[in-house]
Amino acid sequence: MEQGRQEARLEGLASERRLLTQQAQLLFGPLPEWVLRKLEGAAQAELESWGERLVLVDTLKAAFEE
Repeated sequence: MEQGRQEARLEGLASERRLLTQQAQLLFGPLPEWVLRKLEGAAQAELESWGERLVLVDTLKAAFEE
């Protein structure tokens, strides 16, 4: 049962990464490699934070850099 929860959590993270990637691409065009690397290694809290910032900023850098 624990393995199933872990797999579901990982699936959720992957889904959130895909959605955030698509949204960023729609807003800013093709994403540079540094953004793709950040998204790939991001934790849930980071993805949520970037998703919120993405709709509030004018540049990709402002959304993904601390």
